This record gives sequence, C-alpha cells and structure tokens, in this order.
Amino acid sequence: MPVKKRKEKARQLVITDEMVALYRRCKELRPTRDEHLRGTCPGPITERCADCRESIEKSLELHRLLGLMPWDCSPIDTLREEERPQPWLCAGQSFDRIREIKRQLEAQL
Repeated sequence: MPVKKRKEKARQLVITDEMVALYRRCKELRPTRDEHLRGTCPGPITERCADCRESIEKSLELHRLLGLMPWDCSPIDTLREEERPQPWLCAGQSFDRIREIKRQLEAQL
C-alpha cells in the first residue's frame, strides 16, 4: 500500500542570551587567537596559553549550543557577505546557514 512520505520539519534556531555572551567573548578573543596561531603564543609548544584554551573552549561551546555539526564552519570565522569560502573549508551548503546564524547573533549584540 502506498504511503505518503513525511517531510521533515525545519527547525527554527532560537538565539539565547548564553549564545550571544559566548559569541561576544569569542569575538573579543579572536585577535589574540589569530596572533597566537601565527606562532606568537607564549605557552609551551605542546600546550596552549590560557587565552588560547579559553578561545577554543568558548568556540566549541558556542558550536554545540547552536546545534552545528563538527564539520560546519564556525560563525566566528565566517567571512563577509560578499566573500565565499573555498569549497573544502565549509561543508556543502552550510555556509549560507552559518552566515544567517552570524547575522542573528550580530543583531543581538
């Protein structure tokens, strides 16, 4: 007997205060993180300094709260509107979704 295929419901992301606070802190830490990634991190080579560890932890927590998959781009690292990442930097069509999440987070700041 034929069965009508059920369409999956689209989930609407609700931006919380915790997400906005994490996003704000990640943006504050980004210049330091970028500088440290260039090799100027004062921590030992096998470890990270406190700022680098905090940046990584906050970014991972934000990623989890937003319900992003491990291969999705981070809203912290998403480029400007007119720029598109190289295909190997973001998974498929996730870039547009991540950019929309970034717009929502920026609007809440």
